[in-house]
Amino acid sequence: HDEITMVAFVQTCDHVYKKLRYFRASVANSSLIDRVLEQIFNFFFYVILALVIISCVMDWDPWSLLISISTLLVSFSFAVGTSVSKCIEGILLIAVRRPFDLGDRISMCPADSVNTPDCTAGWFVEDVNLFATTLRFAATNEVSSVNNGSIANCRIVNHARSPGAIVTLDLMFAVKATHKDMDMFKKAVTKYVRNNPRAWSSIIHFRTTQIDSDMEFVKYSLRLQHTKSWQELSQVLNARGVLMKFCTKTMEKLGTVYESPGRPLRVNLHRDETSGDNETDGKIGQQSSFETRSASAGE
Repeated sequence: HDEITMVAFVQTCDHVYKKLRYFRASVANSSLIDRVLEQIFNFFFYVILALVIISCVMDWDPWSLLISISTLLVSFSFAVGTSVSKCIEGILLIAVRRPFDLGDRISMCPADSVNTPDCTAGWFVEDVNLFATTLRFAATNEVSSVNNGSIANCRIVNHARSPGAIVTLDLMFAVKATHKDMDMFKKAVTKYVRNNPRAWSSIIHFRTTQIDSDMEFVKYSLRLQHTKSWQELSQVLNARGVLMKFCTKTMEKLGTVYESPGRPLRVNLHRDETSGDNETDGKIGQQSSFETRSASAGE
């Protein structure tokens, strides 16, 4: 197409403006971090330079003094060793790895966790320095500060650096749906993706994942790739909702909507007759009990 709508043009301008603001803030933050690193390296450099000058020019051995206070240094290292180690890990995380920038949406979990972090419950990075990071929780807008050393060993998922969000829809069709109906449904979804190039990039797969003859349904997995990353969570979720509505309408037109079959009820009548003392009351007590239970699909 050689023309774009006014809404698309405004959205593009807004996106570029946001990127520019984030870029300027990231440059300023990186410059601040670099200045702090420069001061740290300068401190160690001048200390070593002073020791060399003292040992070479003044003919005085500074290492004897260091050896004499080595016991104190060892004791001090045992006292603050863990804290210093965490601090160094945090500095290396920000100075070397740089897993996130200002404005990025991130999710964190333990490095050995087998579960993927939930992208809908992420954190926005508001401020970064060598020792701490300020985060804002996307769901509740709460602001928190974490030590960089505490997240150095975590698996950090940066949604801004993960282009092309993958969206999966689980669709349940009636078992009576034919292969022709599935082909028509896939063609309709393919046409929908082509007609919405600003939202969807391509269809990854459309395949059967489960067949249940007792419950009379066939489960399909429809996976697509969005043009935006999970950084733009609201746009991805809105597009997924619109696509789900389109799929439901298409299934209704083809007559393949799954309707859960009614569960049969089994009623058992138990009659217990008990007779009392005929000499005293001459009555027969009768008791009826009804038990109702639902037959499960596997029965």
